[in-house]
Amino acid sequence: MRAVVVEKRGGVEALQCVELLKPEPGSDQLLIRTEFAGLNYADVMQREGRYPAVLPLPYVPGNEVAGVVEAVGGDVSEYAVGDRVAAVMLQGGYAEHVVASSAQVFALPDGVGAAAATALLVQGFTAHLLVNELVRAGDRVLVTAAAGGVGSLVLQLARIRGAVDVVGAVGSAQKCELVATLGARAVRYDRPGWEEEARSLAGGDGFRVVIDAVGGAIRDACYRVLAPFGRMGIYGNSGRGEEHWNAERWHSLLMANQSVFGFAVTHWMAAHPGFPREAFSHLADAVARGDLVLPLHPVYPLDEVQQAHLDLAARRTSGKVVLAL
Repeated sequence: MRAVVVEKRGGVEALQCVELLKPEPGSDQLLIRTEFAGLNYADVMQREGRYPAVLPLPYVPGNEVAGVVEAVGGDVSEYAVGDRVAAVMLQGGYAEHVVASSAQVFALPDGVGAAAATALLVQGFTAHLLVNELVRAGDRVLVTAAAGGVGSLVLQLARIRGAVDVVGAVGSAQKCELVATLGARAVRYDRPGWEEEARSLAGGDGFRVVIDAVGGAIRDACYRVLAPFGRMGIYGNSGRGEEHWNAERWHSLLMANQSVFGFAVTHWMAAHPGFPREAFSHLADAVARGDLVLPLHPVYPLDEVQQAHLDLAARRTSGKVVLAL
C-alpha cells in the first residue's frame, strides 16, 4: 500500500510517499481502506519536531481518516465489511489502509461524505470541547483563525450554543467571505487597527469569550479585547510568536476577574473516554439538521502531501484540509 512516512524531522522534504505492507487488524480492530485522510496543523509541528508529544521516527503522520471497512477482528461485532466509517488515531492516517480500535471508529451517517467526515474528528472534537466549556447563551464571542478547520466550526457551534454575536478574525478578504457565509461578522488581523475594530464590533465592552489558536501578537491583542469576567480559550500557537506575560497582565486578569484556559483535545479524550463518541454524535446530528456546515479546502492527492503541508503552514487554506487516497 502507499503511505507517507517521516524518517527525519525537518521541512516538507521529510514527507516521502513509499510502499508499505498492508496492516492486519487485531482482534478488537478494523482494517479500513482509506478514502480521505485529514490534515491538522499539529502534523506540521510534529514533522518539524515542535509538537509537545514527539512521535518516534519513523512514523506515518495523520490522526483521522474516513473510508470503508475491509476486514474486522474476531472480537468486533458492531461493524461489518463494507461499512462507511471514520476513525481517529495517534498516527498512521496518511496511508491507503489503516487499522483502528473499534473504540476509535465511528459509523458515518447518511448525508455525511467521507471527505467532510474527517472534519468531525480531531478538529470537530476540539471545536465541540471549546464551545461547550466556554460559551454560554448571550455571550459575544471572538474566534481567531476563524476560517480554519477548528475556527470555522467554532463560529457555527457558538451560534448554536446561543451566542448573541460571533466575530471571526482572519487574515485575508477571501477568508472574510467564508466567515460571512457561516453567519458571523469578520475582522482582518493582518491590517493595522484590527484590535480597535474588533472592540467596536463587540460594542466597546469587549468579548465575553475569546478563542485563539494563533498566539504571539494576535493573542496579546485578544487579551486586551477580553471583557471583564471574560473567558479565553487557547488551543494552539500557529503564528509561532512569543507572548508577553508580566505583572501588569496578571494584575489585569485578576482585577477584571478574567480566566484563561488551555485545551489539548487528545489529553481530554484520554481523561474522558466517552467524549469522542458523544462529540461525534452531537456534530453529526448538527450536520444532519443543516445547522453545521463542514467547509472543505480543495482536496490534495496523496502525492501532493508536501504542497498541502506548505499551504497549511502558510495559512493559504480554509476549512478542513484533506488528502485523497
